[in-house]
Amino acid sequence: MGMEARLYMQAAIICILVVFCLLSINFQVSGTTYGIENKALNTPGGQRLQKELGNRALIYALENAQTFIVEAFSLDKAKSVDHITVVVEDVDGVAFTRGSDIHLSARYIAQFSPRNWYVWKREITGIMYHEMTHVFQNTDGDNLHDVYLRGVVEGIADFIRLRAGYQSWKRQRGGNWYDGYSTTAFFFDWIDKTQISSFVNRLNHKMGQTSSWTNDFFLQITKRDVETLWQEYQKSLPIAELYATS
Repeated sequence: MGMEARLYMQAAIICILVVFCLLSINFQVSGTTYGIENKALNTPGGQRLQKELGNRALIYALENAQTFIVEAFSLDKAKSVDHITVVVEDVDGVAFTRGSDIHLSARYIAQFSPRNWYVWKREITGIMYHEMTHVFQNTDGDNLHDVYLRGVVEGIADFIRLRAGYQSWKRQRGGNWYDGYSTTAFFFDWIDKTQISSFVNRLNHKMGQTSSWTNDFFLQITKRDVETLWQEYQKSLPIAELYATS
């Protein structure tokens, strides 16, 4: 083999290695290994995620989310999580987390069609912040049959997303404080701003000190019971929607 041929082969091998590294679906940041397992590459949603966002951008969102969440839960020692996997699947719904595995719906990725790519990327990033919160918050998954605890767990996850700036919902009257998601997230945000700072940090800390949930956590932290707080929060909102983001 001539010198020119050998140089060409070496260059080709280097190019292959570079491409392999760029497409690698496993990364390690801050002591945690991240993996992306796209089981829906044959679907529009799986292909869209791969093409329009990519593995590295998704990992970057997870890394930033972990840093943000650990700081938000600063009253507790950061949980040691060896590996987090995002599994993209052809299923209904949006996303869910089991242990340290985040399952993301390819169907939702395909169906969510905002006015521009930035809003789409913002939604995917917001979902990652929500699901990553489930990985690091103080929660006993076996007790989520409790309607109050379940609402708090989902409310905290959306509170983190809200405070990170990735919310896409409307603040409005109605519902119950334990409805979870945005309803509870905005309620916690109001408590944090008007009653006591670092409320969610304190609440998450309380949840880590016991295996059972009690609504008295609100009284212990704010000196006011949750129903009184909820009624005051509701009165602070106009009947019309306060604001919306998209």
